[in-house]
Amino acid sequence: MEEKDNLVTNVRWLDEDWDQEYQEAAPIHLRVAGGTPLLYPGEVNLICGKAGQGKTWLAIQAALECAGSQERTLYVDYENGERWIRSRLKRLGMTREQARYSAHIHAYTPISGANSPFDLNEYVSENNIKLVVIDSLARALAAAGKDENSNGDVAWFFGSLEPLRKTGATILVIDHVGHSSEERFTQHPRGASAKIDQVSVAYFFNVQRSWSKSQSGTAWLIVLKDRFGNFIEEQVAAVMNVSVQPDQMNISMVSYASKTIEGVSRQDVALRLLSLLDEHQEIKGLRKCSNLLTADTRIKSETADIVIKELIAAKYVDSCQSQNGVAAVLTLSERGRSMVSG
Repeated sequence: MEEKDNLVTNVRWLDEDWDQEYQEAAPIHLRVAGGTPLLYPGEVNLICGKAGQGKTWLAIQAALECAGSQERTLYVDYENGERWIRSRLKRLGMTREQARYSAHIHAYTPISGANSPFDLNEYVSENNIKLVVIDSLARALAAAGKDENSNGDVAWFFGSLEPLRKTGATILVIDHVGHSSEERFTQHPRGASAKIDQVSVAYFFNVQRSWSKSQSGTAWLIVLKDRFGNFIEEQVAAVMNVSVQPDQMNISMVSYASKTIEGVSRQDVALRLLSLLDEHQEIKGLRKCSNLLTADTRIKSETADIVIKELIAAKYVDSCQSQNGVAAVLTLSERGRSMVSG
């Protein structure tokens, strides 16, 4: 009877507190210059991408940003180890003073559930942790004896994060996508289809130009899901620029729309290219397309080439070989057509 009474106390009639305004969740972490931040507090945020392409760099950039604001991060690490994370943070410019705001767990055991030796929720609450990174989902599931291909196991795992979510911390989960022979604009997490269903926000980490110790690069964060409506599906929510110098790296997050090319908005250049394709129906040859765009926008031909290739990769522009196989024929895709008409 007592258990039943406790259950009844959770029932509330909707006229109670009717005049109290509901505050929609707003993203605050991983700030984007000229755009909207990517990660929501009190929610589970998922970033997935191919293995070894830089997702962890994005996660530690979020930790660095928090440290700069004197907010605490807890990095639950099944993948890399403390020395790896520390060395990367140092390379991004983290100081010893800022390191006081970043904690690291090299995890081997479950982080939630009855078999977990560590009360993650209590630790996050007691230490006022604002960002929790779980890297990676597959290994966290395996440590708990769960299968990433099972929708039931995936639902159990994300359900076990509910107490952590209620602490108000921003939860960032890193995951992998499956291998695909087809180059696609977006790919979903490998394994169970329930992964996207179980999170509030999900992004695909799409590397445009790989980086290394001696070479700079870029990646796009493409929206797979945002249940709060700040982003639409398959929108490029942010561009991650990685600038590499000897013994130092810098990561900047910028809005795709706000990026400029030779003083012109990158989005304006992209829209002009789509308008040209809409006007001509088709353009034969990358060089001809580049020349038309250069004449129209006054940007350099090599810059025009980059924009064209980006829009082909993003499936805004379709490209196929002509019958003689000499030149590619560029046409406006359905995605591109909707952007022009919109």
